Amino acid sequence: RPVLSVRGGVSLYSDRSYQLRRWQHVAAVRDGEELRLYLDGQLVQQATSAEPLPHGLQLVVGQLYTETVERFFIGHVDEIAIYDRPLSAKEIRRRHELLRPSEQDDDRVL
Repeated sequence: RPVLSVRGGVSLYSDRSYQLRRWQHVAAVRDGEELRLYLDGQLVQQATSAEPLPHGLQLVVGQLYTETVERFFIGHVDEIAIYDRPLSAKEIRRRHELLRPSEQDDDRVL
């Protein structure tokens, strides 16, 4: 469910935990006031926010430590892509399908 972050913005969280030793595709989209979060090509959360993106916004990938928050990340990041436009649900599903490892690769222990 959408929750307020420590800095006052809106954050989206999946109700599913990440799977250990499995490749997973995550996509976050902001389209105007609409926020969407996809996991493995499927929409898992959405919200709205009228707040503009703050000047000097920083992207944090992996572990996050602040005075009040400690979020852990265990795993590997293979690729990060940032687009200059919001992707549609169809584009995100297609990207997931194109990038998804084969069944054989998916069954091996990483």
